[in-house]
Amino acid sequence: MIMIGFETPPFTNVSCDTNSDWCAIENWITLLCLYIGAVFYSLLISSISSILQSANMSSRVFEEKLGKLDDYMRSKKFPAMLREKVKDYFHLQHSDGKLFDEEEILASVTPLLRREIVEHNNRDVLMKVPLLRDGNEIFSSEVASVIKPIISFPDEVILRENTTGTEMFFISSGVVEIYVESASHMTYVAIGDGCYCGEVSMLLSCKRTASARTKTQCMLFRCAAKQMQGILDDYPEKKDYMENVAICRQKRIFNYLSKESVELGEEDRDDQEDCKTDLFGVDASEVMMVKEEEFGKHKERARVSMSLRSAKSGREGGDF
Repeated sequence: MIMIGFETPPFTNVSCDTNSDWCAIENWITLLCLYIGAVFYSLLISSISSILQSANMSSRVFEEKLGKLDDYMRSKKFPAMLREKVKDYFHLQHSDGKLFDEEEILASVTPLLRREIVEHNNRDVLMKVPLLRDGNEIFSSEVASVIKPIISFPDEVILRENTTGTEMFFISSGVVEIYVESASHMTYVAIGDGCYCGEVSMLLSCKRTASARTKTQCMLFRCAAKQMQGILDDYPEKKDYMENVAICRQKRIFNYLSKESVELGEEDRDDQEDCKTDLFGVDASEVMMVKEEEFGKHKERARVSMSLRSAKSGREGGDF
């Protein structure tokens, strides 16, 4: 069995030079062993091939998706800047080079398992946002089950002043600039990891009092207003806390626009939620520089990984 493929005779019949008596039996035993060895060898190769195909299935799906998207952009003649933005998005969204149909996976499990999976995937933002990190774990679990991750690039407006608030955002990583359009787009405040925005209009039933724009590449978690309101109705203490934070933020905006219109008390001057985050009080320009460096390194690693995978699959690394 172990001598298959070699030119030397198997060990079982090296002393037999005739095909009679016990040598005939040894020859038949040798043929049987060679046959069994060939069967096991083929089974081994097929098992290894099956394992490799299963392990690389998500990578192949990812490469097929990239190929289709590249063909789509070429056929539609996308401008170079838009093509580059789409590439960067895919490099960031799937930096490990694997693509899964998450909706299909979640639909195939029980609601309880689906909730646990989603909560596990969103565990990073739960540890950064003080509202979700400190206090009721069940409330945090409820919020984690409804938020959706999105990637935003620099200078994208995620909230628009004087519009109806249909969603709010939790910042997992990045810097977001809060500004007022009516005040010549002047920056009011910059917020970062662990902060949230967009809740004022949602909780106080008014138009948005300010706009929000990303200053760096950001990982955000979006929560629809209806879903958040439904959760807060079951947790009145959290609702009261968020409403108090929203009222203070609205007061500070109005005071920023006109100091005579609204007077601020001592408890209104510092944001009681943002002050609990790690980046509170840190210079915004310094934070932005660090975030941009991290984004550049992450982007470069993703591009190198993509080039290596493309070269390995026989495709030109710079096509996508």
